[in-house]
Amino acid sequence: MINEKTLYKDIKNKIDRLYFLHGSEPYLIDKYKNLIVKFFQKQNEDIELIKISFDDLDLSVLNDEINSVGFFSTNKIVCITDVKISKFKKNDKDFFIEILQGVSQGSLVILCAETSSEKTTTLNSFIKSLPQDCVVAKLESRTRSENIDFIVKTAKKNGSAIDKFEAEFLLDLLKSDMFLIENEVLKLSSYKVNEKISVKDIDDLVKKSVEESVFLLLDYIFKKDVKSSIELVQSLIYEGQDPIGISGALVMSLIDVYRYKLMKQSPMDQQEFNSKFSYKPNDFRVKKASWNDKKVNVATLEKILMVLYETDKKMKSSSTDNNIMFECCIINIINIYKERI
Repeated sequence: MINEKTLYKDIKNKIDRLYFLHGSEPYLIDKYKNLIVKFFQKQNEDIELIKISFDDLDLSVLNDEINSVGFFSTNKIVCITDVKISKFKKNDKDFFIEILQGVSQGSLVILCAETSSEKTTTLNSFIKSLPQDCVVAKLESRTRSENIDFIVKTAKKNGSAIDKFEAEFLLDLLKSDMFLIENEVLKLSSYKVNEKISVKDIDDLVKKSVEESVFLLLDYIFKKDVKSSIELVQSLIYEGQDPIGISGALVMSLIDVYRYKLMKQSPMDQQEFNSKFSYKPNDFRVKKASWNDKKVNVATLEKILMVLYETDKKMKSSSTDNNIMFECCIINIINIYKERI
């Protein structure tokens, strides 16, 4: 099993036929999936790219896709996202491994799995059953210093600059969500071309668009205001926000409400609550959660979070327009809220 650094070094030199990218950091899994595809496409011509979500996986169809010859291409890339190892039945897993054994050298199969919730024994057993030449890479969340370094390098790469203090300020705001971090650094860099990004820039451009706008979006949802909700989402997208990033920020705001409800039912005091979930004293997120607490019950919260989770998976694996998909998600959420218990 290799780590991120070794994986990057290896794929720059040679692309193998099988990859299993797993770990706790979805951003890195998605990033290296795209990098492997990019490097493979540079080395080969006439390539057919096939994306399959694990939830839609049909093993017979997968077998045909991998072993058949395309009409317009001789090489194939098959990306299987959101693999859930624990969901495999014994016979299905054996057939799946058999299919992987048959992947020709002219083709490429990438398996992607967020495995933080998988049992270690189940994960290790699956890895052991993979073909011997399958490259297994474990992609874990980066450390705080690595995330700060990522912010600094991304800004520099895109024609701007940011010092460590400002990078830490941005990181604290975005809570190590790497999809959001990359999106916001790109936006700040386009605003401050050949200039240094300041705390004021971050406060003006990021805090309002990511945090306050999501709080406002929640207000519209709880008011069952479809028109204002969609207009706000469209405005954020027009300003350069990624629907995946907006979805992530919305999930965090709803989790804040969920945690606040748990605190009320537990013997924890406010100080213990802040410490347990890494909130700052007088954190505005906690205040906002307290305001929304009575507007939604736990059952409805869980339904809404599940819709956001399913939409997030589809946005990361489907070729459908993410903007339209997320707008449909918001409408679905409001309908769920209208029917709340």
